[in-house]
Amino acid sequence: MQSAETVLDVLREDHDIVTGEPGDRKRSRRVREGGVGKGPARAPRRRRTSARCHPGAIAPKWTRERVREAMRAWRARYGAAPTSYDWSRTHARRRGGEALKRLQAGEWPAPSTVTDLYGAWAAARADAFGGA
Repeated sequence: MQSAETVLDVLREDHDIVTGEPGDRKRSRRVREGGVGKGPARAPRRRRTSARCHPGAIAPKWTRERVREAMRAWRARYGAAPTSYDWSRTHARRRGGEALKRLQAGEWPAPSTVTDLYGAWAAARADAFGGA
C-alpha cells in the first residue's frame, strides 16, 4: 500500500498516459496501479479470429435446406413428420425409451433452431412437405 504522500505526489507530478496532463485525476488504471514501464497491468485481450483465418467457423450449421432434408429423412425413417417434441432433447430425456433412441439415431436440429430459421414450426413443415 502506498502512503498518502506518495499518492499525492503521483497525482501532482505524474503525467497521465491517456491525456498527458499533469495532476489529472482521471488517470488510467495502468498508471494508478504503477504499471507504466512494467508491461501491461492486465492480461492481454484474446485476438478475435476472422473468417479469413477460419472460413468455416462462422458458417451456420443448420440452414433451411438442411432442416428441410432432416424433416424429410425423419418422415422416411419413422413414417410421420417430426414434431418439436420429437427433436427436443429435454422432452426426449423425460419420455425416455423410444423417443430418446429416435433422437440419438440421427443428427437433428434443435426445435429452437427450426423456429429461428422459419419463425414457426408449422412454416418449416409446410416448406418441407408442401403445406401438408
